[in-house]
Amino acid sequence: YFLKNRTPVDDLIGMVRDYPEDIEKFTVNLPKDDQGNQIGTEDVLELLKPYEDKLHIVYGGAINIEVSSATAFKGNALLYLYDLLGLDKEEAITFGDSGNDLDMVGCAGKFIAMANASDEVKAAADYVTLSHTEDGVADYIEKFVL
Repeated sequence: YFLKNRTPVDDLIGMVRDYPEDIEKFTVNLPKDDQGNQIGTEDVLELLKPYEDKLHIVYGGAINIEVSSATAFKGNALLYLYDLLGLDKEEAITFGDSGNDLDMVGCAGKFIAMANASDEVKAAADYVTLSHTEDGVADYIEKFVL
């Protein structure tokens, strides 16, 4: 499924430059050096800088940058769902651990970070629960929702 739904592009920057409105999403996976530092982040961000007004660019995890349509991000998706389902965003709770989850801050009554989240995500959270490997979402719901 993963491979069947991807379109290889020989010139990614050319695609971004010439057809930014056609981009749904792509991910740039970056290697790490021996000290665990991401290699090439600044170079990739510099290449994408001229297109920041046409694309949504976030860190999807420790080693990648996610690039999508300017309107295709988690916060927008939540707001669309609330409207579609007639829900009040203040009654919703969102959970996250990566930079790509920061779009959900302010799009729900509460934003909860996982213990394994980046410092930036934890700082934006209303509460920090257990890590994803410790069933942090379930722990939060059992403590505060049920």
